[in-house]
Amino acid sequence: MNMEISTQVREAHRRLGAANERFLDFIAANPQGLTRAHFNLVLKHPEVASMPIQPWPTLISQEFRKQAQEAALKTFQLIKSIPRKVFAWDMDKMAQWYVRSPKTVRSIFRGVDDDYIHHLLGRGDFVLGDDGFKCLEYNVQGNLGGSEVDLLESLLLNVPVVNRFFNSCGVTLHNNRFFTILLSTILDRTLKRFTNKDEALNMAVAFVKLTITPNNPTEMVLAELYRQLLQSKAPGRSGRLFLGELSHMVFKEGNAYFQDKTQIRVLLELCNGYLPAEIKDVLERRNLVLYNGHITHILADKLNLALLSELGDQNSPLFSDEERDTIKKYIPWTRKIEAKETEFKGKNMALDTFIRNHREQLVIKPGDGMGGRDIFVGKNTPQEKWEKITDKAVAEKNWVVQEFVDSGSYLYQYGPQGCVPCKTVWGFFMFGESYAGAFLRALPETHDAGVINTHQGAEKSVVLETDI
Repeated sequence: MNMEISTQVREAHRRLGAANERFLDFIAANPQGLTRAHFNLVLKHPEVASMPIQPWPTLISQEFRKQAQEAALKTFQLIKSIPRKVFAWDMDKMAQWYVRSPKTVRSIFRGVDDDYIHHLLGRGDFVLGDDGFKCLEYNVQGNLGGSEVDLLESLLLNVPVVNRFFNSCGVTLHNNRFFTILLSTILDRTLKRFTNKDEALNMAVAFVKLTITPNNPTEMVLAELYRQLLQSKAPGRSGRLFLGELSHMVFKEGNAYFQDKTQIRVLLELCNGYLPAEIKDVLERRNLVLYNGHITHILADKLNLALLSELGDQNSPLFSDEERDTIKKYIPWTRKIEAKETEFKGKNMALDTFIRNHREQLVIKPGDGMGGRDIFVGKNTPQEKWEKITDKAVAEKNWVVQEFVDSGSYLYQYGPQGCVPCKTVWGFFMFGESYAGAFLRALPETHDAGVINTHQGAEKSVVLETDI
């Protein structure tokens, strides 16, 4: 099968690094790489077989990695600064902006301070367009999709066609070490909090529903990695890592326990921030390091991007010159949908009228939406439906409108054999201030959804960092 690489596609791949362009040429010369079955070592692995995995990796240079890291870090820092910098911790003002009751907001922020926010986990979703990276949303939560990248990377490197590429094309790989960075970041903070060397530093990873069996390979690998990192950072200190359901956690007398017997000092919750109220007493007493908890419901809200975009356009003195530059560079034009005047590219207008009249340039999405649900891309939405969504958003006051950002065009494997041009969205992981790698979602251009996520058929590509 012939593999055609257009000039546009080649330039897009070259932008990621020389290795990515070389991989395309390698596949063109080794057409077995176009056959999906050649990647069954990855695609049929029991731990990822149910996931929509893209067989081809995405290779990025060290220079491109620096660009990704800067976009992820600076945008995350801005979002985390909002409660202090924009609202000065005023719960009533936050309640009004996020369309929540003051009681709910006070409850969310109970036990939260600058240190708590500084160390949060997040994944920024970015599109790479003609003007560089633009942030579509920031998932500030513990259960970040894409955490299987470590496993996928190790499996992929054993696929014969991929292995031959690295052995024959003069490309050196840099390992991401997703879980090492995650656990190392968590331990650094936990060791500063709990300094008694005789105290065990036990960690729990809590799921809503645990679908894996006890003592499974994943738990054993993570538990051993945690033990090794703890010993390297605090020789002689004891502590274990446990996987379990949130129902296995007990919060009483200002402390946290796993299965009512093992005291827990750090909790990574994979429950979208939905935790029992009792945990807040433990947080206030500083007896638990938590990732991320109830704060997810505020900091993951897309209304944060609307706030940054609007304040940035107003050259707000709340931000430094560097921060305003960051907003202009990485945040696409975004507004909270309500009956008000706004500005778009130097022109003032009524926001709802502008939305109705410029459908093909815009995207409407709920501020607290997840998984790409209820996202309406204007160019793919009939005018009548678009106007009904606009009316709904104006009434509910917790929706945003965002300028549509188009992705470049990239070739990825598709179907039993072959490849097609795809649009992509990048996911950049941030653990506190530490960049922890990326993954990419690729959706064939022939799909007209306009939303690039796995619910629409997008597949996850492993992002491998290389030397060129």
